[in-house]
Amino acid sequence: MRDYDVIIVGGGGAGVAAAIEALDSGAKVLLCEAAQRLGGSAANSGGVIMAAGSPLQKSQGIEDSVDDLYNYYMTVNLNEVEPALAYKLCAGGVPTMEWLQSHGVTFSAQGLYVTGIENPKTPRGHTADGNGYTIMEKLSQAAMAKGLEVALKTRVTGLLRDDKGAVCGISTEDTEVRAPTVILTTGGFGNNMEMLQQYFPDAARHGKDWHFYIGIDENKGDGLQMGLDAGAAVVGEGGGQCIITPIFSKEVEPYIPAWMIYVNKNGFRFIDETAPYVVMDHVVYDQPDGVCFAIMDHAAFTRDENDPKYKTKEFLVFPTPNWTPEKLAEHQQNGKIHKADTLEELGRKAGIAPDALAATMAEYNHDVASGRDNHYLKNKTYLLPLTTPPYYAVELRATAVGTTHTGLRVNIDAEVIGSNGRAIPGLYCAGECAGGIMKHYAGGGNSLLNCFVYGRVAGRNAAALAKGTAA
Repeated sequence: MRDYDVIIVGGGGAGVAAAIEALDSGAKVLLCEAAQRLGGSAANSGGVIMAAGSPLQKSQGIEDSVDDLYNYYMTVNLNEVEPALAYKLCAGGVPTMEWLQSHGVTFSAQGLYVTGIENPKTPRGHTADGNGYTIMEKLSQAAMAKGLEVALKTRVTGLLRDDKGAVCGISTEDTEVRAPTVILTTGGFGNNMEMLQQYFPDAARHGKDWHFYIGIDENKGDGLQMGLDAGAAVVGEGGGQCIITPIFSKEVEPYIPAWMIYVNKNGFRFIDETAPYVVMDHVVYDQPDGVCFAIMDHAAFTRDENDPKYKTKEFLVFPTPNWTPEKLAEHQQNGKIHKADTLEELGRKAGIAPDALAATMAEYNHDVASGRDNHYLKNKTYLLPLTTPPYYAVELRATAVGTTHTGLRVNIDAEVIGSNGRAIPGLYCAGECAGGIMKHYAGGGNSLLNCFVYGRVAGRNAAALAKGTAA
């Protein structure tokens, strides 16, 4: 006996996409969401879809293809994702945009940008007008209009299984609900320190005082745990994406002012400071103790923000509220910024090798005067002298968790694969709690595309199995 054809656990991007597809296939669908609203972390996102060969790209004279995106994607992921899953993801970019447009989402040329480390001449990030909030508002309205039943503030505690091991429903704190198919779309586990320590230790290495999660509070790895309890295999351990932060406040700041100079504890620069955030976390992980420092002088610390040389508007796409002169002064008074009259003294206070720091800054200033960064080839637009004492050091660590990539192993049909290598009957998974699709973050739009591509796949296939129309 069944109460529904399909039960979806999680009401973010993947869950709502799955619901729409299942409803369109004629299924009776229940969606359970632990939060008080639909939308999940997708509603808080920038609303970016990674896509190649889109009409929007073509309108701007940009040549791109699915194969080029796939090759980029596999390279960035170091081939640590399953090729078939990755290719389906990359091929789903334009169809996903068209599907969103059919639900009233719009995209404009102004929102097209380079999101990762791809060719600057080939921007692939398509930003929806109104960002993620508008996307999820329109999709949620569409799902409700199609007859979706929703149980908000309902945390699912487990999966029901029949005597043959097939999934046949869910349990909550209050009741059991039965269906021949269940789709897990519960997002990541960024708010679960124990899971971070086990599956994404780089993000947890600095402890709770430094850690914070960009997603919604409810993302605690419920789907991953339910899948494990049902015998699912796990893939993608160690994968995820973090943003470097001074932990001034728990605000998302993907970029820090481009004129900053980064050094490690040994006193050396280690990267072009304008490198995309999609690689910055891994580079910082590899520094001594996983720590680095942003260095500035008093001229930068007390700058006039209207001074053109500090605006760097072509780099600062996102606001940086914690780095205004007023906020910096406040943070310094609160003891969160080291200050000294000499670079050597600054090094001793901050725990940076003093002599190496002074030598590094002297060489940097020489490069500024010559108009060329001879070590890290930073754009000369952002080369500003560091010569006016006192000097300041801000400690940075990669601890603001954006996405977690350890998840349940799935196939291209979004079926969950058991530790025995076989699909678990009746169980599907999509979005961030599905593994093998993302390992290293490829750029803005990667996660949202994953949610919609595989959420839709899971919804169609779960409905087909429940309705007896599966091939």
